[in-house]
Amino acid sequence: MLNQFQYLLSEITVFQDTQYGAAIKLLDYEHIDYIDDVLIEKFDVDCEFRVMDDENQKYILYFGSKFSFDEVSSVVSQINAYHQVEQKLYETV
Repeated sequence: MLNQFQYLLSEITVFQDTQYGAAIKLLDYEHIDYIDDVLIEKFDVDCEFRVMDDENQKYILYFGSKFSFDEVSSVVSQINAYHQVEQKLYETV
C-alpha cells in the first residue's frame, strides 16, 4: 500500500447523533469512500445518507433507522481489528 493511503487504516469510531442515530466521522473524501465501500461490500451495511463537505472538512456516514448504534459499532470493531491485525486495506471493487 502506498504510504499516502496508510491513514485509511486509522481507527474509526461510532457516535450517536441525537437526530440521525449512529454515525461515523471520517477524515476526508478518500476515507469516507473506502469505509462506505467496505461497509457495503463486506458487511452488507449501507448508510442512510452521507455528508461530504470539503469546505468545512466534514465527512460523516449517518445510519438513521437502518442500523442501530450497536450494529454499527460491531461492524466498526471488526473493521478496526482487521486493519490492526492485517495492516492492509480491504479489497473493494
